[in-house]
Amino acid sequence: MTQSPPAFPIAEDVLARFRSTAPQPGMVMPDYQGFSTCNVAQLIWRNFGLPNRCPEVLAPVLDRPYRRIILLIMDALGWNQLHDGMSDSPAVQRLAEKARMVPLTVTFPSTTTVALTAIYTGLTPVEHTITGHMMYLREVGAVVDVLRFSPAGDPRREVYAERGVDVHQLFPMYTVFEPMEKQGLDTLSITRGIFTNTALGWLHHVGADVSGYLIGADMFVHLRHAIQNRKKDGLIAVYYDVVDMLSHEYGPFSDMVRCAVDQTFHTLEKQILNRLTAEERADTLLLITADHGQCDVLPDEAILLSEQPRLRELLMLPPTGQGRAAYLYANQGEAPALGEELHRFDDRLWLLGRDEALKSGVFGPPELSNRIRHRIGDYVGVTRGATQVMGAEVIRDRLAPKGHHGSLGESEMIVPLIALPLDAW
Repeated sequence: MTQSPPAFPIAEDVLARFRSTAPQPGMVMPDYQGFSTCNVAQLIWRNFGLPNRCPEVLAPVLDRPYRRIILLIMDALGWNQLHDGMSDSPAVQRLAEKARMVPLTVTFPSTTTVALTAIYTGLTPVEHTITGHMMYLREVGAVVDVLRFSPAGDPRREVYAERGVDVHQLFPMYTVFEPMEKQGLDTLSITRGIFTNTALGWLHHVGADVSGYLIGADMFVHLRHAIQNRKKDGLIAVYYDVVDMLSHEYGPFSDMVRCAVDQTFHTLEKQILNRLTAEERADTLLLITADHGQCDVLPDEAILLSEQPRLRELLMLPPTGQGRAAYLYANQGEAPALGEELHRFDDRLWLLGRDEALKSGVFGPPELSNRIRHRIGDYVGVTRGATQVMGAEVIRDRLAPKGHHGSLGESEMIVPLIALPLDAW
């Protein structure tokens, strides 16, 4: 008797699973061994018969073997943001009717340097070892802006590369593309042109041909041409960041973001789905996901070092990590005093000591935690609600309500995985 394939996960059941393990009200723990963006690469490897650790809960996404997968990564398209805009977007509705969709959790912190790296590598933060946007790295003796690969506060890009620092030695990892390339499969990574020759790009795109774009218009045309002209089996990955940019500026549930989501799915439909021939659609799976979502932050809820002289005295460094998930380094011998001072903000901050954070699994398997022990401070400040932790240079009057991410809030942590066989369109 032939065993029927496992059923596709029901979104409501998966959301209930996330909420059942909430470490604090309104928070979501990364589901690294199940419904996680870290496992998208594992799912792709599984499709092509490569070694993988894809969890069985995601196996139903592969209803059959595909010769080609297109992975569209939409920066900051959270589960809540997608559904917020769906009612006003016929294009999103049409895609949702023909596709299957399941929620995934992202990494902690829910920020691009960490979470996008997880998608491109299939690794948890303790494995790829990037722990935030701003990181204190003992190897260079400084706080590093990982996105720019430059000293914190330096507006230039790739300063450390110019000084001869090898980003691959700081963050040893492999990409989703490398094992595919070794097996003779086709690999292409399409990203914004300004990111192609950057340190983070050097980490993310190893093993792939890289194509840069200027804006969404040429991105979608580049993608269509790649589908039409690259005949070998393999993977095309596309990164698109417009939702993130607008969410930071206007808020993740603004009309501007709703418009961007609608435009993106409308253009995907018009330029890709409706223009491919049946032959070009055949045995091709489109996967759409995101590196994180966003939430609204409020100036009145911010914890500002400019207003906290005692905190400034106790800290060895300005807060690292990111505003929604801060790493706090105490002066020598003053970790207990720093913890006591930070507990004054328990209404806005879930405070974890370093060992507690590493043992919790929030960064990935605890047995690997020594890899990042010195990269997360003495304390990890996980913000609640609409709070941020900001350095001494920030004044409250200059803050504005905008979108942000990095913490464990549902709107930051839960993103969609949309699966559409193109021949079903």
